[in-house]
Amino acid sequence: MTSSTEMTTIALTPIATHGPELVGRAPGARLREEAVGLAATARVVIDLAGIEAMSPSFADEIFGKLPADLIRDRRIRFANASDEIRALARGVRGNRARLVPA
Repeated sequence: MTSSTEMTTIALTPIATHGPELVGRAPGARLREEAVGLAATARVVIDLAGIEAMSPSFADEIFGKLPADLIRDRRIRFANASDEIRALARGVRGNRARLVPA
């Protein structure tokens, strides 16, 4: 039996809508906004299987601007990212952290 406090998990697969190369700030912002909206009522997994390349601007939108509490609380998580995309994600999150005034 499922508890009423358990959340549904929704998978977003950007390869289905954007193809294997994720580029541009606007498409990244749309994906982030969709994930954040869904995270209000569900857990979201952004499945990066098959993604061959990601531009820094797309990465900044989905990794750098994503509210940290949604990641920390595992409301939004990423799956199947390549080593290159994981490194890009760490880079944009680190750059954003340095921009926040102390």
